[in-house]
Amino acid sequence: MFNSIENIKSNLFIRAYEEKIIEISIELLELLSCKEDNIIHSDINSFFVVNFNVSLEEISHNRGYLFFDKNYLPSECKIIMREDLGCKTYVIYDVINLMSTPHMSVLYQLCSNNISPMGIYTALDFRLIYGNELLFNMLDIKDEKKFILGKKVHELVSFIDEKKLKNLWNNILLTGKPYNNKEYEILVPNKGLTYWNLSITPIYIGGESNHIVIMVEDVTKDVKSKDIIIKQESLILRQQEQLEAIIENMSDCLFISDKSGNYTKLNKIARETFGDEESIKKVGDVINNMPMYDQEGRLLDTKNIPAVRALKGEDVKNVRVSVNNHGVIKYYDINATPIFDKNALVSNVVMCFRDVSYLIRQQEHLIKQKDYLYDIINSLDLPILRLSYPNLEVIELNNRAKKLIQYKNYDKKIISIMDILKSIKLYENESFIRSLKNTKKTKYFKNIKINSYNQEKYYNIVCQPLFDLDGVNKELIIIVVDVTDEILQNREINNLLKAQEEFFSFISHEFKTPITVALSALQVLEFTGKDSLNAMSLKYIGKIRQSCLQQLRLVNNLLDITRADSGYLKVNEKNVNIIEVTRLIVESIEVYAKDKGIDIEFNSSNNEIITALDDEKYERIILNLLSNAVKFTPPNKKIYVYVYVERNNVCVVVRDEGIGIPKEKLEYIFERYNQINNELVKNFEGTGIGLNLAKLMTKALGGNITVDSEENVGTSFTVELPLNKINEEKVNENIDFLEDRLMRNINIEFSNLETS
Repeated sequence: MFNSIENIKSNLFIRAYEEKIIEISIELLELLSCKEDNIIHSDINSFFVVNFNVSLEEISHNRGYLFFDKNYLPSECKIIMREDLGCKTYVIYDVINLMSTPHMSVLYQLCSNNISPMGIYTALDFRLIYGNELLFNMLDIKDEKKFILGKKVHELVSFIDEKKLKNLWNNILLTGKPYNNKEYEILVPNKGLTYWNLSITPIYIGGESNHIVIMVEDVTKDVKSKDIIIKQESLILRQQEQLEAIIENMSDCLFISDKSGNYTKLNKIARETFGDEESIKKVGDVINNMPMYDQEGRLLDTKNIPAVRALKGEDVKNVRVSVNNHGVIKYYDINATPIFDKNALVSNVVMCFRDVSYLIRQQEHLIKQKDYLYDIINSLDLPILRLSYPNLEVIELNNRAKKLIQYKNYDKKIISIMDILKSIKLYENESFIRSLKNTKKTKYFKNIKINSYNQEKYYNIVCQPLFDLDGVNKELIIIVVDVTDEILQNREINNLLKAQEEFFSFISHEFKTPITVALSALQVLEFTGKDSLNAMSLKYIGKIRQSCLQQLRLVNNLLDITRADSGYLKVNEKNVNIIEVTRLIVESIEVYAKDKGIDIEFNSSNNEIITALDDEKYERIILNLLSNAVKFTPPNKKIYVYVYVERNNVCVVVRDEGIGIPKEKLEYIFERYNQINNELVKNFEGTGIGLNLAKLMTKALGGNITVDSEENVGTSFTVELPLNKINEEKVNENIDFLEDRLMRNINIEFSNLETS
């Protein structure tokens, strides 16, 4: 190899030491259009791979190597290597510009001037050695050509199957014929199925094929456009067939004529109704065979029928005619539409006959029903008016309405709602009219005051709008109901309620006054004579005082029960802290419990529960339960009171360790005048109305009271009240007032208990 390299005349060489380039000839740099700074110290193997598409291991002086010069033109060369003291010199020689050879020059010109994307490839490994600009544009090549030329087809186009291409090329070599395929299918990523016109031609020189020419053209748009056109033509044909079927089978009679008035199309129902094409050939034949009449019963003239008018360019709509068809009267609505050509001249007329006989007969039937309905309305004892909308002019009044408004000569002139309102002297008639004009749905006017026959009457008025098929308000129906008797009865009831209230006030005063006077006298007697009266006198004064309080308790309870029964138990709600109120009640009655040797415990899981209630009635309820607990609990036992919130309710529990209630008596415990008749309670006085009143008051507060008991174990009462608030600026905290009233109520409620 050394002797042969000495005989080679070439200035193209490159030297490397330890696989790094240390020198390159200026001629080689110029040939490859490289810069020395980019080459020196770079890898020698990479240099040959990039520029000659061969690795060092593959270099052999017996074969040629493809490379591209600075003009991106393909050239062929040979490479030989000499090694001296570890330094390797590679000499490039026998350089041939492939495009300068006669056969390749022709291919070069053909490829450059071709109007389709075209490339020249090596036959051995399908490497691109030249391509025209159209090819690079089609491949969307962004890199410099020197990085593209020399690459294999499947490296340029990743979705090309290299194995399939080799099989195709082998088949071309076997047959010796070019390969041409129109609309060749290729699946392209992100584009789907594409279509190409593909031409592969082998180039034979000296009986061998060293190069191939591949010419491609993307015809995807053309193929898809052709497919769309085929589909559109198929769709148009199918739609045309459907249209023909629709026209033929439609329920309306359809006639199509040309500009001369000759019929070109009659559908099935037209032929069956008026005759076939032989008897009906031109405009006017229909009316000649079957006379037609307008809505006034006049015979239609052939010169003025809808089809003739349409031939003159008029668009004729909804002309109603009647026809005697074999002894049967038929009604039709005729529409005739002219079709104009590009010169605005009538080219065709489409005429449609719609059979409305059933509709006409239905309308006649509805008119009869309407008349029948109006007869019924006219006979009703309720005044009923029909008004137009929005003008509010009277369309019709029934007899009762005429009698109400006392309007003379109604049938001889048009009157409005204003005329009626003036006649009956309706108060605030302007606001009433405004309300009527804004009627979009049923409206109710209650207790309208009307002057009829110089008498004041009261009526409830119902206003019902009537809408047409398009939802437009066309009429108003006014129904007037006399509620004068009801109003007068309500007045009497209110007077009775007022009298009842005054009665309660009178009774309360008459019952309470003597007792109050007696209590006041006892209080004065105790205060002035406490030092002069002996113990016996003071004892009897105390008994008289206790009896007065018991009597006052009984009077209060009886009055409250009577109020509750008559629905006159008033509730005055305010926002209070029920925890604080309940604690104050419990602490205030501890003296009565301790006097009997009973302990009372109060507990709550909340520090504050604000709710709206009548605190005076709540006091009465809890005091009643506590007085019973103290009354029926033996000494050395306990009474428990606790408050908690459950399911949006405030629950107050009063539980004792007393004698309990027999199970058979539990269901009657809240009934009036009910007492437990057994040996355990025979020594306790009572009227049997306390728990009944507690239940009535709890119900008035919107709550409920329940009981659970076991004999010789104890009894538990639970009061459930709704947890809600009313709009107040602050919670009522007048404790002094509460304590003062509470002490009066405690003295009355606990008056039947003996204290030490």
